[in-house]
Amino acid sequence: MSAPADLPTAPTDSDPDRPSAPGGGRTVRPAHVLAVAVAASWLVPVATHLLHADIVLPVLIVLATAAQLTIGSTVLDRLIPAVGLVSGVAIAGGLLFSVWPWGLDPVPVAGLWLTLLSTTAYLIHARTGRRPALPRRMTGSDLPLLAAAGYAGWVALAPSLRGTPTQGLAYTTLTGDRMRQFGLFDTIHRVGGYPFLHWHAAAPVVDPKIGRIYPSGMHYLYALLDIFVTSRTDPGNPVAELDRYRYYVALGFAFLVLCIAWGARRVLGAGTAGWQRALVVSAVGAWAATGVLTTMLWCTWDAEVLALAFLALAGAIAVRPIGRPAEQLVLVGALVAATGYTYSLYVPFAWALAAVFGFVNRRRLRPHLRLVLVVGSISLLISVLSYLLELRYDTVSTSDALLTPGFAIAVPHSTLLILALLCVVGTLSAAGRRRPTTATLALLIGTAAVIVTAFGLYQKAEIGFTTYYFHKAMHPALVFGLMGAGTAVTALKPGRLSRDAGPWRHRAAGTAGALAGVIAVGAALPGPLQFRYQDMYPGPDTTWARVWTDGKQIFGVHGAALAYLADRHLLGDGRPTVALWDPAGTENRDLTLIMASLNHDSGTMGPIVYGLTDIDGLVKIAPPSTPDGPLAPAADQALGSVTKLLRTSRVPLRVITPDPVAAARLRAFAADHPTLKLTVLFLPDLPGERSPA
Repeated sequence: MSAPADLPTAPTDSDPDRPSAPGGGRTVRPAHVLAVAVAASWLVPVATHLLHADIVLPVLIVLATAAQLTIGSTVLDRLIPAVGLVSGVAIAGGLLFSVWPWGLDPVPVAGLWLTLLSTTAYLIHARTGRRPALPRRMTGSDLPLLAAAGYAGWVALAPSLRGTPTQGLAYTTLTGDRMRQFGLFDTIHRVGGYPFLHWHAAAPVVDPKIGRIYPSGMHYLYALLDIFVTSRTDPGNPVAELDRYRYYVALGFAFLVLCIAWGARRVLGAGTAGWQRALVVSAVGAWAATGVLTTMLWCTWDAEVLALAFLALAGAIAVRPIGRPAEQLVLVGALVAATGYTYSLYVPFAWALAAVFGFVNRRRLRPHLRLVLVVGSISLLISVLSYLLELRYDTVSTSDALLTPGFAIAVPHSTLLILALLCVVGTLSAAGRRRPTTATLALLIGTAAVIVTAFGLYQKAEIGFTTYYFHKAMHPALVFGLMGAGTAVTALKPGRLSRDAGPWRHRAAGTAGALAGVIAVGAALPGPLQFRYQDMYPGPDTTWARVWTDGKQIFGVHGAALAYLADRHLLGDGRPTVALWDPAGTENRDLTLIMASLNHDSGTMGPIVYGLTDIDGLVKIAPPSTPDGPLAPAADQALGSVTKLLRTSRVPLRVITPDPVAAARLRAFAADHPTLKLTVLFLPDLPGERSPA
């Protein structure tokens, strides 16, 4: 027997709002049923909290949400949109949870959420007779879909799993941007909500560069999830907290790959053969998990990864109509809001998607105009919130920020060309011309391409070249292109097996399709690893994922120093610390930022941290002829600059250094300025820059 095929979810399906009562009448359940459901909505969170099993609650919320949706006919087709809807509502609900008396305590948060779900289920049943239910079907292409997501999660984690947990810190703390992202996560955890709503409490904790204005949707979601995972609002040991954060980052990347591959399958539709769906899912999933999107992991673009997942999911839901247009509107609106307040660069892409959805479905949405206005207003407010905060608190204009230079790996032109050709083939094929999703997908890809082109022309007009944010803006167009590229498979003959074929033939066809997809994108090529670090480009037979998972190509040079400090309990001990461990000021800045993030004092230490950037030469200082003798001019200037910086501190500082000359001079400075309460810790065996073993 063959794996069941996907069923279409077009409006021609049976109406999900059709009453189930005899004769078409409404079924009204007794009020005591609602009372029991509401009581259970609070008793369950209380029980799980007492058992330290609050991790069960987000699972229940997602399942209860999925049971009330009608999109899709398989369990995954229902669960994936439910995760997106829960995420979007959670980000919007964070505005309430940030100001109510209970903060992010799991019992009231889950209790309110389950109460709303229970009430909604009761009202839907009273109006339509429909009871909450989850489909039990799965399809053959679900296996490669889940495999791609699981592999993507492993790719994200692999380097940090090398050696001991402290050795893995070299990858978890790879960049300053990662620590700023972690700092926002930690701050939301500690203050109980969005930082801009608790600025007095957040200011000493969060990095001053991003604390108030950075879109915090991802950080809020991960902090809320961490509270359910640990069953407490106090994050506990900061090193352990950072260790958990890396798992949430890996989960975000796995979700991105899942959404892209699921979107490719949804675009393809149910009219294709099982082996074709398996081929597309495995090819798109394998490429997303091993291709250029993997570079977002070592660039530590944590927020962009999750925003891109929301955008891909919104696109997948928007391209195909479902039986209840109001439900589809709420799903798209929630994901547009989540995209915008997770990564503000993607707000234009999200609203272009919303405009395409509204235009294509204008007749279906016309009876729901009031809901359109409500959902649209809320989505707009949440998605542009970071821009409003920038106008209120930041002195740098958005247009100037978009010209900021930075390190980014460009999407290869060959990749874009191949995806474009595959999309054209899929569109012009006979099946493509009949497919109802073709026009909507073409509009999505076209509007994304227009936005990227306009952005590139703006950067070239202003600074003469494209840079950082242009390369990041390419990713939405790349994701939509991946979802559309799978349609090229419909140009092949379906070659459906007859109904009389044995089950092993259907399984063999699906397996062959999945393997063909992995091979086609080169996700598992043999041969030696080749990587050109100078231009950040892998050689033949080497995927981007292999470069990252190898652990010896991309790494933090401060790994050995961090492991040394962790083993001596100097990380996260609550002492504001300045690390002068390297001749380069940028390396001292980064390690000091890591220590500040783990001490929860990035706000207090901010001026000190960034003041170290241009102070070089504080390690390996040539000793003077006498203890108090003059130093070389460069060393003398560097020590003068750092002591001037230390004078500005509002809190007593601890300085750590492996350099004996720097230690002696700084101790003399501390003795001459006792009001600073400065302590100097000389660590002669503190490791310098090292590559992993």
